[in-house]
Amino acid sequence: MQALSPYLHQRMLPLALVILFLISIVFPKLYEQTLSSQLEAQGNVWAFKISRQLSQFARERAKLWHYDERGIYLILMPLIEQNMEIHLYVELANAKQRMLHYGKTASEGNIQIKQVLADLPQVTLQLSIPTTEINQQIYPLRYLAILFGLLISGMIYWIPMRAIKKADLENQTLWQQIIQSNQELEDRVSKRTVDLEKLSERLLNIQEEERARISRDLHDELGQTLTGLRLYLTTLKQIILNLNLPSEAFSKVDQIIQLALQGIDFGVDQVRNIAYQMRPPELDSLGLNDAILALLRQKSKQYGWQFHFDHQSSHPLTLAQSEVCFRLIQEALTNVARHAQALEIWVNLFESENQIILEVCDNGVGLKNDFKKGVGLRGAQARIKHIQGQIDLERKDSRTIFSAKFPTQIS
Repeated sequence: MQALSPYLHQRMLPLALVILFLISIVFPKLYEQTLSSQLEAQGNVWAFKISRQLSQFARERAKLWHYDERGIYLILMPLIEQNMEIHLYVELANAKQRMLHYGKTASEGNIQIKQVLADLPQVTLQLSIPTTEINQQIYPLRYLAILFGLLISGMIYWIPMRAIKKADLENQTLWQQIIQSNQELEDRVSKRTVDLEKLSERLLNIQEEERARISRDLHDELGQTLTGLRLYLTTLKQIILNLNLPSEAFSKVDQIIQLALQGIDFGVDQVRNIAYQMRPPELDSLGLNDAILALLRQKSKQYGWQFHFDHQSSHPLTLAQSEVCFRLIQEALTNVARHAQALEIWVNLFESENQIILEVCDNGVGLKNDFKKGVGLRGAQARIKHIQGQIDLERKDSRTIFSAKFPTQIS
């Protein structure tokens, strides 16, 4: 499980740095600009008052007013006494180009206000307002802002990170418990699956044994019983023939006996066919190849197929592998008879790379688009799974190919 703390760290650290920058640098700078704007506005008020008083003084003294430095000083003195830090320049654009200085000497960084009098264009008034008071207020504020920014950004970063790290530890513990519980469930499922596979294998073995027993009983007992009945009916016919019955009566009796004999012959064929389907005797007495040939001959006779059987496997198959192969071919041929409308069948059994490969191919109409596996194919999958194999059903051109492969050695 991936921890959330690295993910949160990547996002909270930039946020904390941005907040630190805003509190420690941007906010003090904005406050400094606000104080400077207020001081500049106050300086504009002062300049307006001075320019108005100078204009009035100039109107009273006419053309000689700019030589009266004492009069000008008396006008500026209240402002200079009220604000001892400011510096005033009064530039008189007369013949001597005089410049009058009042107050302290201006320094760099001061707020400069320059104003040309509207009534006296030859007079330029310039105020230089020092920012000492602003700096005295801003310097400690900057340090406080840095400390406050570190505190806020630290809280924004460390409080969530601490909670997330604690949650990561809890989640890791829970995740380990989930993994352990999941592993226990998987072990139980695996054990149950193995048990079910063993049970299924046992059921298939019991089924094959029961098939063999029923096949023998049908062939030996029911077959013999039907054969005995046939002999009895044949003997009965001979006895009736010796009784010298009228021809009409004998004809009716003979007809009934012939129908009974035909029914018995049909029953004997059905018993043999059912017994063969359940367990072909060639599979036990002669081997898989002969059992396959016998099955193909039977199906060919029943459905009119032309068949081809090729076997090239040099590895001897176990009884379980032989039974599975035979049942797979039997199921494939049953599907061909039901759905394919085929005329020719190919059955190939060969060995390749330590695997036995079985293929059943027909030249019928092929698989339908909505084809779904039925009970027979699902049973075939269950059978081949017990010998660690797999089956496949595909359509190639107009042919349907049923294939199965399994290892030569079962681990």
